[in-house]
Amino acid sequence: MCDCEEFYQSDLEEKTLNLVNGQQTFLISPNLLGSGQYGDVYHAFWPHYGICVALKEFNESNKAKSEIKVLARINDADDHIIQMHGYQKYPRTIIVMELGGMNFDNYFSTEILQGQEYNANYHEDILTDMLLCAARAESIVRYLSIIFARIGMLHCVWRVLYFTSPKNCFLVVLAWFKLCFKVYLEKIFRLLLKIIIFCFIILQKIVVKYFYLIILDGIHMDIKGINFVTIKGQEARGEMNLCKIIDFNSSFITDNGEIDVEKKAVIGTGLYLPPEIRNQLGGHHIKLTQKMDIYAFGVTIYKFLFSPRDELRGLYPDSLDYYGRLGLLAKACLRENPHYRPEIEEVICFLMNECDEI
Repeated sequence: MCDCEEFYQSDLEEKTLNLVNGQQTFLISPNLLGSGQYGDVYHAFWPHYGICVALKEFNESNKAKSEIKVLARINDADDHIIQMHGYQKYPRTIIVMELGGMNFDNYFSTEILQGQEYNANYHEDILTDMLLCAARAESIVRYLSIIFARIGMLHCVWRVLYFTSPKNCFLVVLAWFKLCFKVYLEKIFRLLLKIIIFCFIILQKIVVKYFYLIILDGIHMDIKGINFVTIKGQEARGEMNLCKIIDFNSSFITDNGEIDVEKKAVIGTGLYLPPEIRNQLGGHHIKLTQKMDIYAFGVTIYKFLFSPRDELRGLYPDSLDYYGRLGLLAKACLRENPHYRPEIEEVICFLMNECDEI
């Protein structure tokens, strides 16, 4: 059996992938885990590490590059983000990813509702737990600066290293040495200073590369139920302490919470796109903000309440008035003016019953 005990290894097809860090052999299931506009996802067993993974095979190289770029920045950032274990560039781009459990749409419709219609008395608590977990995952993507809390004082070190010119440091220290020491020692100290500045530059590059996330924000741009997954093996109706956010091929990283992009680069899902995108008819560029993910989160709640098993055919926010706190939250997220939509911290606060207004 494979690690997750879903398949016999003898039923899996052996395939070698040319990962960027070397060739690796996988045993791949012929059955799809999922399928989307840009590729398919397969279950696979990775004998080298003895774990089961998800192989995401792309049919569109630009979207593959986008997802790899984002995942490379946020990999290992938080437990709520699906992990990338490696990737192949040629002949087709394949990302080796952590294997998640059921997506939220399937989990809620099959394991929670179990053929019933939504009833607040029976289902509101577990749906609230699911949405709280999803909101926490979304907050990690939106506020990547949360990593600052884990890095601590390295933030201060980073700023000193990033904004200080090595050349200026050299000149200042050299001038000080000239005042304090005789000329015949200057050559020795000049050599020492060059060594120090060289080490300084190397350290600067390392810190910038590995801790640059502390000042970046993310816009996922495809928030919906199927892009949140449970932990593999999680029991139905169990307490929802952790979930994973997936699918970053439409995502953007920015340093101020918004970004201007070409319209053709914006890929979303129908009704999940906010009115500020659907109503921008002219021009070649469009401004994306984090409030667009909040709108999509509202649509996600709406779908759980009104169409948990089927595709969402329409949005009627006034009907949310009869669905208690979750209806109130969804309606707030669906406000037409993005400035009036709540921040993700307010969403989390509301779901935790720590505040009553949204």
